[in-house]
Amino acid sequence: MAANAVMGSEHNKGKSPMINPAKLDAARRDSVCAQCHLSGEARINQPGKNAGMFRPGELLADYVLDYIYEGDFNYAYKAIGHVEAMASSRCKLQSGDRMSCLSCHDPHTVPPAEEKAAYFREKCLACHLQQKVSVELKQHFDNRYDCRSCHMPATPGLSIGHTMLTDHRILRKPITGGSGQKPATRLIQFGAKLADRRGLGLAYAELAARDNQPFYAAEALRLLTEALPSCAKDAEVLTRLAYLHQTKGETEQAAALYERALQSDPHKTAAQVNLGVLYAQRGRVDRAIELWRNALASNPGLSEASINLAIALTAEDDKPEARDVLVKALRFDPDSSVELKLLHDLGDQ
Repeated sequence: MAANAVMGSEHNKGKSPMINPAKLDAARRDSVCAQCHLSGEARINQPGKNAGMFRPGELLADYVLDYIYEGDFNYAYKAIGHVEAMASSRCKLQSGDRMSCLSCHDPHTVPPAEEKAAYFREKCLACHLQQKVSVELKQHFDNRYDCRSCHMPATPGLSIGHTMLTDHRILRKPITGGSGQKPATRLIQFGAKLADRRGLGLAYAELAARDNQPFYAAEALRLLTEALPSCAKDAEVLTRLAYLHQTKGETEQAAALYERALQSDPHKTAAQVNLGVLYAQRGRVDRAIELWRNALASNPGLSEASINLAIALTAEDDKPEARDVLVKALRFDPDSSVELKLLHDLGDQ
């Protein structure tokens, strides 16, 4: 046995049995790679679960749901996950479950740079020479040594700085240069014919929080409102829906939903921070302070909660605690101009 080989009992430090993905059914096999290499527009945790709980041999969709843009469009302006890209390739579409990441990649071996062209060419020809090909195509195979250079070129990962990504769409005639085309606004659940309503609503809510497009917020509000009867104690749904109402100025509905979220999950920090803002606006500073203290007890690195709490404590003439809150906050974000200014304004206490 090679010196660097790992005994089966030592694999993964004994936390889980060894799993050979090639021996799994297609969905479980592909889940092993997708846990890291599927980077869609939004990844939504299933209730009470997250990707860190997934173990090889299980279905990734039992833990998280991934959402991507619907339709074909030019990805030249942005990075796209390898799994999503390969799924859109003609090779994958025609091969179905027979093709996977393992068709080309050995998870335990990376060919040296000088051997990669030959290594991956053999992977391509393993399928394509089994097909009935014309003389012209046979000559193409013979004359073009590095299949990747034309059909899987390294393109700039424009949404990730300083990166080059191999194009796993395996295009017959690769597109060069960005067209400036924007992606479709609608989302679909990757690998599913019918999207989970809860997951899709949360995915739109996530996009709405980072991209100021009214369509995302409207779809999130519609879908999460429809899902609410079956998610009455789902703290994530309640919190996201509350925030959507809050951004529309519907503070009564928002506060009620935040309170319900905290009944289901007393440590839901997003609900604590945002509900604190609503109570402070109503003059209930004592309740706001309690909520922000609780949020920081769960996550002391929450800058917004620290700032809000310090301002509220200062207004209540509790400057020593306000100063202590800001000093602790600066341990997590030493360059925060807001926190530094608030601390400076407090002076020497």
